[in-house]
Amino acid sequence: MTTKKTKSKSKKYQDILTMLNWLVISSFKPMFDNFPELKEVLDGSKAKKPIKEWDFFMRVAGISYLTLKLKGEGWTELVENDEQTLFAFQDLINFAKKYENIKDISGLNCVVGLWVLWNIKKEKPTDKETKRLAPAIGAYLDKITDDLTK
Repeated sequence: MTTKKTKSKSKKYQDILTMLNWLVISSFKPMFDNFPELKEVLDGSKAKKPIKEWDFFMRVAGISYLTLKLKGEGWTELVENDEQTLFAFQDLINFAKKYENIKDISGLNCVVGLWVLWNIKKEKPTDKETKRLAPAIGAYLDKITDDLTK
């Protein structure tokens, strides 16, 4: 039985997801302008539509940060009824598990950013992309999800 409280919580998560989607899509232009490496990633991508890949994988990575910040609460509402998102979310978790030495948020930012880049390119990012662009992607996602969960 769905209660009024459950519905309002579900609505809260859907509102957060809507804002996350908007922030992810609007992140492309500033990232593109400030990081020439992003142009190289897109130009060299094996994806048919790399900008759509950007939107999708940034959204999934944002959901992962939200899940951490909400302490796991509501994550099913964030990926509900979307098998592709759920699969990518699980892939990110498995990818991050390979980096067990993550000790702080900057390490997590690098790993999440690396995952986003790898999925857009469909191959391992270059050292330059990994060192400069991956941490910026993760830091951006960390910041916006902080704002969304306050």
